[in-house]
Amino acid sequence: MFNLNDYRADMLSKLDNIKMTALDLSEADSDAKAFCYLIADMFETLEDGIFYYTDGANDLGIDFYVFSDGSYRIYQCKSIDAEATTDEKVFDSTPVNELDEAVSFMLGGERKASSKVMKLKNEYQLEKESCKLVATLAIDGTLSDSASDRFKEISKKYAELGISINLIDAKTIYEKWHSFDGLAKPKEVQIQIDAVGDSIIKQRDWLCALINIRGLMKGMEKYRNGLFDLNVRSKLKKSNVNSSILKTISTRKGQERFIHLNNGLVISCTNYNVLQKANGVTPIKLKGAQVINGCQTLSTIWDYYYNASDEDKEALLDNLKIFVKVIGGPNLHGDLLDEIIVASNNQNPMNERNLKSNTPEQKRLQASFHSDALKPGLKYYYIRKDGEFESFLENETQGLKKKVFLIPDSTRRGANRYRHLDNEDLGKIWLSWIGNSNPVNSGSIKVFADPSYSRIFAKRPLDAYWQSESNASFVFDSSQLEPPSPSPYQLLTAYGVSRFIQEKVKETSGRQLRQDAVDRLISQKKLNEKHNKQEADAALSKDKKYLNAIWLSQMAFPLTEVAAFILLNKYGTLDSETCKRILDFEDVYYWLEHGTDSKFLNDEEMKDGLLPRLYSFITTTTDYYFMSNRESILMANRPKMLLGQRDTLQEIKGYCISIEDDYLNAPTKFKKIGETFLDSLPPLS
Repeated sequence: MFNLNDYRADMLSKLDNIKMTALDLSEADSDAKAFCYLIADMFETLEDGIFYYTDGANDLGIDFYVFSDGSYRIYQCKSIDAEATTDEKVFDSTPVNELDEAVSFMLGGERKASSKVMKLKNEYQLEKESCKLVATLAIDGTLSDSASDRFKEISKKYAELGISINLIDAKTIYEKWHSFDGLAKPKEVQIQIDAVGDSIIKQRDWLCALINIRGLMKGMEKYRNGLFDLNVRSKLKKSNVNSSILKTISTRKGQERFIHLNNGLVISCTNYNVLQKANGVTPIKLKGAQVINGCQTLSTIWDYYYNASDEDKEALLDNLKIFVKVIGGPNLHGDLLDEIIVASNNQNPMNERNLKSNTPEQKRLQASFHSDALKPGLKYYYIRKDGEFESFLENETQGLKKKVFLIPDSTRRGANRYRHLDNEDLGKIWLSWIGNSNPVNSGSIKVFADPSYSRIFAKRPLDAYWQSESNASFVFDSSQLEPPSPSPYQLLTAYGVSRFIQEKVKETSGRQLRQDAVDRLISQKKLNEKHNKQEADAALSKDKKYLNAIWLSQMAFPLTEVAAFILLNKYGTLDSETCKRILDFEDVYYWLEHGTDSKFLNDEEMKDGLLPRLYSFITTTTDYYFMSNRESILMANRPKMLLGQRDTLQEIKGYCISIEDDYLNAPTKFKKIGETFLDSLPPLS
């Protein structure tokens, strides 16, 4: 049931989270923009090349659009100031009329439009004979009665043209977030399926059968998503496979052919009972039933059934049959079930991360991040798969409480009040830390695909590896990695250092850096107050402070590798014991205890420790590199790629060594006269 107070709290938390996780967003972006990205992430995708953000001047009511599966899906989003009111916003007909005008424009209407929206229209016009158009109004509230009538009016008008008009309101969003609330526990789920004819193949702990769909529809009607609690894909989005299933089951011919076109379902249960055959079917009763493979297939069939007419419902129940494999009994222990989930044949695209989520090393790593051996402030929730952390916060386990991960003095909201790290983000950091930041920086790395996966999560560097990485000419060598997995001390050290660098290089947004630089250049009489963009760009290309800051902001992962290089030259190794002692430094512990939240960057505990000293050393070194290579960086088509290349990093590491003598008699903020940068780093206790 919709709860407005919970919805508002959820919305604040989700907006915070999307600003932190979406690559194109920052905390400085407006909640209105974040709302657009949130809607796309929930109901579509933020994948580059599929999602296009178009909001701005002359957007004609199209805030973003998605093109995939042979359809153009345009969205208009209307949000409110989430912190300014606790009341539900009631929207009048204005956004409905704007959506009407947007669709009219897409169909050929003439209006002044931005280049992005005009490009969208032109592409659709070229392909409209073979593509579908869907328009959605997403509102952070509800429609008034008159607006609802207007929405029904335009929906009917465009339905006659084959165009779908959809509404996403606060209740829709809330239901999406809470679709798993109050579900029956797996052991409480009891369903009956009916095997057709003599199709059952039965063994001790499993059986296969061809069943009609009736029993599963009854189960969905009673338990809904409770049937999918153990499915690793329970929160994945729609795909073209779902569209294909829907198209197939929409006709009698397709329903009858479905058995030949679909691989069926895998259902686990605590036990099952095969009853006596009657009326051509054999009833099978399942206790503790959970669909562990085929979630998308069943949910797509259910969506069709739920929205169908009574006549179409009966036709589906009469015609549609599906294969099922039922596994259950005393031998179905946790590890075996995990293996079955991972190994089950999957029709719907399933990302590598979720496939690897139940491997032994992932489960060990997760447990290690909240082990008793770690100090309280270093305990993190290690996220193995999509949706896991949100699910934990909603339904914390008996043995693990969310208060263990609570960040002290945090002003964050919702999930961001708790220490957590994502294994994909951590994987990129660790690979950079052990000297292979190139593919991470370029975006080509696939963390959960072999051989990268085992190099990151199943092995750690030998002592000889650390010695090699301490050389400026180091080249990544996977042969010097061996089991077991990195320890939580090693991973937390890498994570803490890298997150500090990430926050420092982007402490000021690119937009603000530009504005500050322009203001500075105007005050220095190097740029006219009435300048145009070309004049500003020309002046900025000569401004050392601006260029260095922009280039640094593109180097978080390469600089993580440089940081490890410096620490290796200071402490000799980065094995578990050394990293445990690094974690004891006041600033490192404080930074991790507070969830690496940028709001704590300038606290007193952070001002004179290892992290700021290390970062000062790094930026002094990169200043040397930028000064020596400014022209080549400016000429590069993609400076970020150049700044992450192996020879670039080798040159920067070389400067780390050479400037020690150059700066020996030059004091800096953290270094005294006669002291090297390495000497200025604190000793291990």
